Amino acid sequence: MPDVESKTDEKSIVKKPKVKSSNRRMEGLKRFAVETRAEFRKIVWPTRKQTVNQTIVVLVAIVLIGVLIWVLDTATMYGLGTVLKKY
Repeated sequence: MPDVESKTDEKSIVKKPKVKSSNRRMEGLKRFAVETRAEFRKIVWPTRKQTVNQTIVVLVAIVLIGVLIWVLDTATMYGLGTVLKKY
């Protein structure tokens, strides 16, 4: 029985034209620039009023969290101070 191996016909192989790597890089760079520009067009920028309101919300949140941390720190220091003085 003859050796059965998968052989491909030379006609069935489609040869792709060779493209220089520098051309592929330039095409990739061009595609990147076009897609980036398209994404930038989709951006919805906030109005000045929205930006001011959101900035105020962030500043208030920072102050509240700072006060909370200060209260917890002071309470912890007081609690540890009274516990450690007993021993």
